[in-house]
Order: sequence, then structure tokens, then C-alpha cells
Amino acid sequence: MANGKRRILIIDLSKRHGGVDTRVLDMAIALKKHHEVLVIVLKDSQIATLLQQSGVPIYAINKRRHDPRIVLDIMRVSREFNADIIDAHNPQSQLWGAIAAKLSSIDTAVATVHSIYGIAHRGFLRQRAHEGVLLLCKALGFRFIVVSRTIQDYLISLGVEPSRVTLSYNGVPTLLCPAREAGIRRSLGIPDSQFLVGLIGRVQKIKGYDVLVSAIAQLRERGCVVHALIVGEGTEESDLMRLISESDLCSQIHFLGFRRNVAAVMSEIDVLCMPSRSEGLPYTALEAARSGLPIVATKVGGIPEIFSDRETALLIPPDDVDALAHALRELSLDSRLRLRLGEAAREFILSRLTVEQMVSETLAAYGLGR
Repeated sequence: MANGKRRILIIDLSKRHGGVDTRVLDMAIALKKHHEVLVIVLKDSQIATLLQQSGVPIYAINKRRHDPRIVLDIMRVSREFNADIIDAHNPQSQLWGAIAAKLSSIDTAVATVHSIYGIAHRGFLRQRAHEGVLLLCKALGFRFIVVSRTIQDYLISLGVEPSRVTLSYNGVPTLLCPAREAGIRRSLGIPDSQFLVGLIGRVQKIKGYDVLVSAIAQLRERGCVVHALIVGEGTEESDLMRLISESDLCSQIHFLGFRRNVAAVMSEIDVLCMPSRSEGLPYTALEAARSGLPIVATKVGGIPEIFSDRETALLIPPDDVDALAHALRELSLDSRLRLRLGEAAREFILSRLTVEQMVSETLAAYGLGR
């Protein structure tokens, strides 16, 4: 049995696509080559569609993710699937998964933690509630997988025994020559010669997009015109759009909404910008590095664990408009620096942060070999 197939039940109750879903998708595709895999998702969510398109079996829950009846769904599915392992991603998945795993006597229960809940989520009460989910998982004997050392230290500070925490950085598959996105610059009237920054991810305050707006406004005052694409969606789109309008930057900052083909979007931009106030280990940065795209990012979460300042990225403090403006101006003027940073980051990522390594570490956390 130890070397045979196990039945792995993954829970991902995300509403919008993000880094959590990228890891779930890559892990599910890789794991199903050696084990039986089923992923519980919300009906009509983006991750549900992507899993189905990739041939990964899913069970779609047609309830709001705060509905406690989800516990009964998970228990029924785990019983019918005869699950050996439950791996829950994000707080709602971990809350209902923890209760269901306890009531169903699942052999191995794992929580994969992608961020510091006491910081990353909006509002003090929500932060404490989500942190309480981690404490519940701890009390119920869960094992934990974390995507950065900062999250590992965070869990240990909550009283989780170090032996129950496995560090597993996100890994990326080899990029297979993506087609160039069809005319983003042309459709927006941005010349190929114009310096273009990309911001890719959830539109939330924690991502620091407001800092980017202020930096672009500061650069304009100095005669340096920078255009930016915002790729993603989120709860604070209207606030950000209002800030852009008030800053008179609508002609320089452009919203594209959610795009699945991020690699193709990256082929149109000159630099990836991540002015985040908090992060785990963002897939967007790893995907940019894989494609040889230079990065300017804040020194938060797992970013400085992977990237070295002026070697594989330009790293700046969070909430520092001047530092971000300076970094963007430097990159806009120095194509050699952009090329050097992009090539060094690509070489590092492709040699160290692979899907194969991520799968191996995850299986170890499950108590399994490949």
C-alpha cells in the first residue's frame, strides 16, 4: 500500500483565480499521474473550468463558500471517493475541510498555507477569524505545507510544531514558447518603443497598486512617461479606478481584467511590477522570471527568499513611492539592466523552482514517496 496509489482529495474553494489555484492546478495534474486525485471546487469558478479543461476530476459545490453545509458535502464526497488524504487550500477550504476530516477520520489531513493570514486578509476581524482556522487545524493534528520561510516562521509563532511544517516553494513548469498576445499595445495605442509595466494579480489593497499609481504620477512630473497594464480582478477595482482618474492617469494605466494566458501578456510588457505590502510566494513573479522578464518587487514574504536585489530583480521596501519611481525610471532607461536581470532570474528559476521539486516535497508532507 505504501508504494501503491493513494486517493488524494484537494479542496480549493476560491472564487477568483490566483496563486493558490495555480498551485492546485499544477499539483493536481502532476499527482494524477501516480495517484487518484479529486478536487472539490465551487461551481462555475475559474479553477473548476481550468481543472476540467486539464482532465482533472472535480466535484463542484453549488453553495456559497461560507455555508456550513459544505462540511456535509465534503464528508459525503470523501466517503464516496474513499479518500486517504485531504489537502485544503485557503481559509474557507481549511475550515470546512478540518471539520469534515475530523468527523470522517481521514488518515492524513494537510493545510497548504499560501500567505500570512494575520496580515494578508482584509479587516481585523477577518484576519483573526482566518488565523483561528489555522489554530483549529493545529488542534486537530493537521500537517502544514507552506510556500515561504516567512509563513513557516508565522505558523511556528502560532504554536505549530516545526516537525509538522513542510516548506515547499511554488514551482513552475518549463515554458513552451508562448504566442505573442494579439495586439494589446496596438489596441491601446501604446507604441512598441514605449516603456510598459505590467501588474498581474488580484486587485486588492494588499497588492500595493495605489503605490504604483503614485509612482507613475511622480515620474510624469519629472518628464518620464510610464504606461502600465493591470491584469486581474478583485474587490477594490472601483477604488483603484477612482484613484487613477483623480490622478489624471487614465491614459497611462489600463485595466485588462482577468486573463488566463498570462505568459502571452508578459510578452507585451517590459517589466513586471509587484509593489505588494504582503505576499507568500507569488506565482506571477516566478512565471515572469521563467520567461526572462525583469522584475521590480517589494521585499516582503517569500520574494527576497528567492530573488536577490540587483542580481535577479530590483527589490524595494513596501509603501515606498520614491523607491518604486526610482526603480522604474532606472529600468526604463537601461535596457542592458533589464536583459541581465531577466536572464539571471530565468536561469535560477528553471534550475531550482520546478514542478517536480514541488510535487516531491508535497508528497513528503503527505507521508508518501513519488
